[in-house]
Amino acid sequence: MLIEEQISARQQRGPTAIGKILAKPDGRAYGDYEVRPASGKKYHVAMRGPGLFENFCSCPDFAVNTLGTCKPIEALLIRLRKRFGRPTLDR
Repeated sequence: MLIEEQISARQQRGPTAIGKILAKPDGRAYGDYEVRPASGKKYHVAMRGPGLFENFCSCPDFAVNTLGTCKPIEALLIRLRKRFGRPTLDR
């Protein structure tokens, strides 16, 4: 149950995890992003799908948490669902 709680915590904090998207793929949901969280650092996020372990983030949490997600990934998934719709992302 602890793993699910940790993932849920990242999903809940995700909406505020990204201050700005600095780079994104043209007209596509999936691809490479560069994001800046409130801390001011830059992270590379490779979005490949809607599930756990499909994406990559260069943030320190993703490197060590072994959950297959992090706050920047969850924040991007929320934004992508709003822009492209859940059915499009889940294909």
